[in-house]
Amino acid sequence: MKTRPLWILLLLLLFSIQFALPQAGEHTAQVIYLEGKKKTIDQEWDQAINAFNKVLAEHPHSKYVDESRFWIGYCYEKKDGQTKKAFDAYDAVAGNATSVWADDARLRQILIAEKLLPENEKYKIFLIEQLASANIQFRQLAAIALGKSGEGLSLPVLKQIPREEDLYSEAQLLIKELERDAKVKSPGRVVKPPKTGQNIIQTTPKVKSDPGPDGKKINYYAEKSLAQYQSLIRTDDNWNKQELLNFGLWHIVATDLFESYLAMDSTGRARFLREFWVTKDPTPVTEVNEAQIEFENRVFYAREHYSYYDGLAGHYYAPWDARGEIYIKYGKPGSVKINDYDEIWDYPQHDFLQLLIRKNVTNIFGRAIFLNPRLGKKIGPLVFDKKASYDLIYSPRFVFDYKHREKTIKNFKFSVNSGVPGLLLEYQMPASEFVLRDGNGEFYIDYLQTFVVYNHDFNRIMTTEQPKHITGTTKAALKKILISQVIKLELPAGQYYFTMQILDKESNKIAVYKQPLTIR
Repeated sequence: MKTRPLWILLLLLLFSIQFALPQAGEHTAQVIYLEGKKKTIDQEWDQAINAFNKVLAEHPHSKYVDESRFWIGYCYEKKDGQTKKAFDAYDAVAGNATSVWADDARLRQILIAEKLLPENEKYKIFLIEQLASANIQFRQLAAIALGKSGEGLSLPVLKQIPREEDLYSEAQLLIKELERDAKVKSPGRVVKPPKTGQNIIQTTPKVKSDPGPDGKKINYYAEKSLAQYQSLIRTDDNWNKQELLNFGLWHIVATDLFESYLAMDSTGRARFLREFWVTKDPTPVTEVNEAQIEFENRVFYAREHYSYYDGLAGHYYAPWDARGEIYIKYGKPGSVKINDYDEIWDYPQHDFLQLLIRKNVTNIFGRAIFLNPRLGKKIGPLVFDKKASYDLIYSPRFVFDYKHREKTIKNFKFSVNSGVPGLLLEYQMPASEFVLRDGNGEFYIDYLQTFVVYNHDFNRIMTTEQPKHITGTTKAALKKILISQVIKLELPAGQYYFTMQILDKESNKIAVYKQPLTIR
């Protein structure tokens, strides 16, 4: 049997070591980086800074270097009296044009510079430089900051802020103040800015909008929402069904409402969930709640496909990463493009929403989910509204478009009138919306009226299904009729929730109505 020469074996060993060491080093860097993130979540700023600095010192070529630099700035910013250190720390990232963290770091610097503007001239110079940035958001925020300090160089950029922008109203007030001040200083003429300032303004690109990720609410999640997140995460990966559903609710229920839910006992939570899902049921008179079923299916799918647990001791985990969050909020994307570290999710059914989502991390610090409109797809108008852009990513929401098999009955009107005792409910709709039938020389319309009443605990207490028969002497006369029906509810005083459905199977049309009611 032939044996390989010793030099070949040594060469193979050298190659195996060469490829094994970087992988082992990258894993070690990840462990240290995640320790820093854990300390950041726990608001232990010094320990977090030490961990991130350790990444920089021991793993200078790791993919976690830029992220660590950004979070060092973030931790300094959160520490009392350390904003200047934060500004300098962010500069190490913002100066790297190839880093995906550069824009976030620059944005943080602009917001810090506005606070430090009265203390040091260098922050004013920095903001003036941002007036020439290719990023429209940087230009606008810098102009607002300078305008507040009375700096006339901000005027050209302030005047370029379009009416639909959130900053428009504030910019208009600053424009008036700056122009008034300029006239007071030199009556009859507006003071011209220095040549350097003129050059900066002249080099400002005329861009209508910057559809990049919104950073206006740079804290990403409110403190209350963050506290809720901290109460839900865990160090192991042993989640029961209700814990998964609770975490899913955190993504879709408003923060204050979810705060109330967490404070309830089991009876209160059960009632809360009944109310929450009854009011979102697209077919409220049936026993099946498609919205609740869809939500639960999304939660369990996210758990199965987007778990990122790797068993690092002492680290906290959510049951899914940022992809799971988006899946629970928006459902299955129209298409997915998978890259090494992220995925691009396309939702043509939701105003052509397109998101870039980082894998195996959560979005609690706002660094995992980005609006991604630069990939050749049509982008709906929501993307260009800053508040809407922010809400699309960070606000709780549950987007579920249930498609009824039936078409909608048009011009359906509903009213509530006081009755003695109880209430009189009246609905109206045009007969022309229905299929007119001919039987034995008589023209008529048949449809099914169904309504369900829930009590204050959102338990069903009444279900009524009643066929309706409307007749007319001629087809033309019947077609002109405005169908009007009255329902009398005789119930004890209290709070109720009323749901109703009108169904004409022949015309394939439906009307659904939901209304909270108070009987005194």
